[in-house]
This record gives sequence, C-alpha cells and structure tokens, in this order.
Amino acid sequence: ILTDIQQREDSLSTSERRYLQYLQGWKSAYDGQYEIAIALLRDFIDHSQDVTLRFRASATIINVLALSNRYEEAYSRLTQLLTMLPKVTDEDAREQGLLVAAILYNNVGQYTLAEKYADTLIAENESASAQCKAGQLRLEALYKSGRLTASDPQLQRGIDQCDRIGEPGYANVIRAFVARLQAQQ
Repeated sequence: ILTDIQQREDSLSTSERRYLQYLQGWKSAYDGQYEIAIALLRDFIDHSQDVTLRFRASATIINVLALSNRYEEAYSRLTQLLTMLPKVTDEDAREQGLLVAAILYNNVGQYTLAEKYADTLIAENESASAQCKAGQLRLEALYKSGRLTASDPQLQRGIDQCDRIGEPGYANVIRAFVARLQAQQ
C-alpha cells in the first residue's frame, strides 16, 4: 500500500505528504534501517503541525534509539515525548508513548519509572491489549528490581491476561520470569 501511495505522491496534499513521510520513517524503522528512519522521523517532527503524529514519530525514534543502544539520545527524546504527553488525547498514541517509556526505563535499570509508566497505561487504557503489554512491563520492572517471588499471584494473572487475548509472546516473557525465579529458589 505504501508503495502505491508513494507512486502518487505528486497528487497528495501537503499534510498527506507529511503523513506519508511519517509512514516511510516507521517502515524504515521496521525494516531495521535505523539511520534512515531517524532522519525521516526527525524531519517529520520538525515540520509537522499534528501533535499526535509528532508524538508517535517521537515514540518511534526513541524505540529505534533504544534498539541501537543510543540511550543518551533516547533519554533526551523521551524527556521531550513526556512533555508532549498531556497534549495527546489519542488513546493509541498515548499507549505507544507510555509503552516506549516503560520499555526504555526497564532497559536501563530505572525500574521505578518503568513501573510508573506501565501503571499509568494500566490506569488509563482498559483495552485488553494495553493491559497485557503494560502488565508485562510492570512485572518486568518488579522482577528486575527483585520485588517478585515465583509464587506471586500477579505473575499468573499476567500470563492468563495475555493468553486470553492471544498474545503468547507477552505471556511467555512472564513465564520466563517465573522460570528464572523458580531456578533462583
């Protein structure tokens, strides 16, 4: 679909071209072309008037930077993203931003902050998918900070919640926490 749209780029309005640029940046990130993705998304953020799409582009850049182990720049961008958070009302965009914040903080050992952003998402988004993903990130923060035992009922609730909606990847991450905790005991 993106290729078809690119072929008709000349007929797109300015705002549609900007949106296409966001999609191209996202696709480049998905394809592992991180430098291209970052350049496209930075330019998009600098020129877009749409707060929600700028927020989404920022979250995508942060994710790419974290995958590239470029944490200093990711943190800098995260500060900007979190400043925009109160202006973003789109539930899906907020979910993306809060998940990226929790993931980044878990990756760098800031477990209290990871838990805070996972809890924020749990509190504000009742969708089963958001509950599963945020729950897994919350449990990851608790696990990595040494605040879980293998018998903690939160673990089984998290597994059940993710299994119920067909998210075995998230459920299996939680199962891995259980296995590691059992091995430690």
